[in-house]
Amino acid sequence: MLQKLFAGLTASVLCGTMLGTLWAASAEETDAPVKKTVECAKSAALTTDVPKPVPDSQITGRIVVEVQDYPVHVTVQKFTPEGTPTYYDMNLSPAEDADITAYVLLVDYCECPQNPAEFPHTYTSPSLTCIYNSVYHVSVSEPDTDGAIFEDDSVLIADPHMEASVSGNSTYTYAVSFPEQMTEPVSASEPTAEVTAEGNLQVSRDISLLYRPFVTGDTDGSGAIDTTDVFYLMYYVASKSAGVAVPENVEPAACDIDGNGLVDSTDAFYLMLYCAYAGIGKTISFADLVAGNIECSEQTVGSVKDSRSRFHLERLFLFSWVSCVMETETFPHLVCKKNEKLAIAAMQNCGIVKETLNKACA
Repeated sequence: MLQKLFAGLTASVLCGTMLGTLWAASAEETDAPVKKTVECAKSAALTTDVPKPVPDSQITGRIVVEVQDYPVHVTVQKFTPEGTPTYYDMNLSPAEDADITAYVLLVDYCECPQNPAEFPHTYTSPSLTCIYNSVYHVSVSEPDTDGAIFEDDSVLIADPHMEASVSGNSTYTYAVSFPEQMTEPVSASEPTAEVTAEGNLQVSRDISLLYRPFVTGDTDGSGAIDTTDVFYLMYYVASKSAGVAVPENVEPAACDIDGNGLVDSTDAFYLMLYCAYAGIGKTISFADLVAGNIECSEQTVGSVKDSRSRFHLERLFLFSWVSCVMETETFPHLVCKKNEKLAIAAMQNCGIVKETLNKACA
């Protein structure tokens, strides 16, 4: 009887242990990101754009782009003595049924000439022994964010018939992410390279891109930067100051003209000045405006003082006669009459901007 009881207890303990182990393993598997691999169709540069298709024995290169959260645009070009064919120029989107989607782009190996001195451009790699006269250029970008472009112009696909240690494929992997704390448009880790026991070259890099699907200054998302954007920026600042609801069509990040993480009347000043320059046919970047790399000529100052931009800042929030300034009669209400607190905050902000403007172009 005791033996049966002991056996039953032992079995229960073992079952509990096994169930606990299985549960833990299941939890670990659940927490692991789901990865999906997609092999893209061969480039026309390997099939139809050449006298005869490149044989599979020469297609030993793999450009792998791992995407998550947001789509990226990828371009792959090969720089050769004969020209620069584009192998791939495409958007890659994350798969809905995976956390990470790895897109595989096939390329042929680079050329290793017998006499490299005959060529004006040659390329080498610490991982390879040969000197090459061709190289791949890979770019990965977030299409809707200015400056979010990563470029790698030293992608060498080893010739396995010529290399001493690389006898197989060459794989370059770019793991793309969009960290929320990103402030710079792009950052990338140093490449890590190794040659496996099977003779394959594996190079990996982590790429961080800024996701900011808007254009700085286009506060209303209309696709153009004009005095309407000045109005909405001031409307946003005044609403925040007054503690009332901000306009729903305004993208706050697009209002941060000087890039200091705050949206205030200084941003309105820079946007107004940008519009004033545009009004006299002069194109200038926000970076130059913020850095002070501008020319305050009499023509520019006169444009600032007399332009619609100036009228927006000095009159728009005080009287809200938008139809007089924005060439439209459809604005739904007069801001100042609708909310007294908003009007007071707006006037205060306008005063700050006027003072800043007078100092800048004194």
